[in-house]
Amino acid sequence: METTIDHYAARVRQCLQAAGKYSEALELNIFVLAGSLQSLALALLEISTLDKVTLEEKTARGSLTHVHPAFRIRMEAEESCRKQMKELGLTAIGIRTIVDKDPMVDMLGDLKGSLSKSKRTIKPE
Repeated sequence: METTIDHYAARVRQCLQAAGKYSEALELNIFVLAGSLQSLALALLEISTLDKVTLEEKTARGSLTHVHPAFRIRMEAEESCRKQMKELGLTAIGIRTIVDKDPMVDMLGDLKGSLSKSKRTIKPE
């Protein structure tokens, strides 16, 4: 598993270029996304070596059980990745091709037109 920020930054640039969205002005966002991807990769690597989800800590008051920090880091990195990918337009909606006609929109338009001609309304029931 590749775990360098440069590797992830290069991959993000490739994705942006393939989607026709790359601009040098996006370098800070690319760097932040690459760092989040690196954190996610390292957290997943750590998690793959664990045999349980929790850690036990001995204190003066007794024993405490905590979730392993790698799981918290994974969740934070995933959220950061989602935000940066959305910001860069690298989500499924952001990179799909633009189509002149959407069959679903046409169907709904036809349905609306036929309803207005017959003066019917659709009820939730």
